[in-house]
Amino acid sequence: MCGRTACTLAPDEFPKVCTFKGKNGQIQEPAWRDGSFNRGKYYPSHNISPQSFTPVLLSSQHFNSLASEEPCERVLQPMRWGLIPSWHRGDPKEFTYNMSNARSDTLLDKRSFKSPLEKGNRCVVLAEGFFEWETLKGGKKQPYYIYLKKDTKIEVQNKTMTEIEGENNNEKETDVKDFHIKKEPEESITVKAEEDAQFGEKRLLTMAGLFDCWKPPNGSGNEDEELFSYTIITVDSSPSLRWLHHRMPAILEGEEEIGRWLDFGEVPWQKALNLVKPKDCLEWHPVSTVVNNSRNKSPDCIKPIDLTQKQEKPIKGTLFSYFKKSPLKQEKALDEGETSQEPSPKKAKFWQ
Repeated sequence: MCGRTACTLAPDEFPKVCTFKGKNGQIQEPAWRDGSFNRGKYYPSHNISPQSFTPVLLSSQHFNSLASEEPCERVLQPMRWGLIPSWHRGDPKEFTYNMSNARSDTLLDKRSFKSPLEKGNRCVVLAEGFFEWETLKGGKKQPYYIYLKKDTKIEVQNKTMTEIEGENNNEKETDVKDFHIKKEPEESITVKAEEDAQFGEKRLLTMAGLFDCWKPPNGSGNEDEELFSYTIITVDSSPSLRWLHHRMPAILEGEEEIGRWLDFGEVPWQKALNLVKPKDCLEWHPVSTVVNNSRNKSPDCIKPIDLTQKQEKPIKGTLFSYFKKSPLKQEKALDEGETSQEPSPKKAKFWQ
């Protein structure tokens, strides 16, 4: 499954890393569609939980106001994570079902997912990584941060990094993670290796998703009242990830798969579902349990930790360890020579 993600790119950075070649052969950047209160605001974070708004990629054909504009074939829009069906008649806040994930094998069995699938409401959910928890003996859980392998081939405008390196065989070999896309005046794409590459370390996962648009039953029909929400499609885990969890998000690899998933006009949903399958393109590392609390948003949430390193224990004889003892043990400790500090008069009532 996928119940927590990380995404720290700013809104103005997303179009640059989502550049693609349009049907007219021109290089395009998706348009950022933001605005109303109900559409929600995206806040970059190292720890994103369901009900938050995050950017998703979709075809501009879903929006009449953008369908005739050039060159916006694709749109980036923040949507609420956790699908609210369009047929829901009450307040979205009162919709209590967990719709953050949708199993690929039961999409057609549930009305909430079948309807947007058949309507062509397909989207690509973007994130730098996601979290999963390993269940240990005794019921404890160890979180892991999961992301794209560093040696995974990146398709850039229908070319793989291997092909690009072959074309530039006279240049110094550089790690794949240092490549990023830069738009040139002649609408051509060049891929460069720079030590200060702005997005080199932030390679996005592109996960298959479905979205829907909820409108208030007695609304005015104004777009500002619409609430867009999405769910992430999950599949059986790949063999390499099965030890951690039996489900994983359906990842779309390369521009061809992304394009086919988004093109609901040319690719019917029956064929699009062939793209939804386990992929062996991920790696991971253990992280601190600080990520367990969704209110913690710091970089510590994705920082690797050493599981062989023991956690520090409170030092015996400290004031902290003294107050953790039972009253009988406190008396015994004082008899054995441990000292305690008397609370100040202003704080005395808190200790009584």
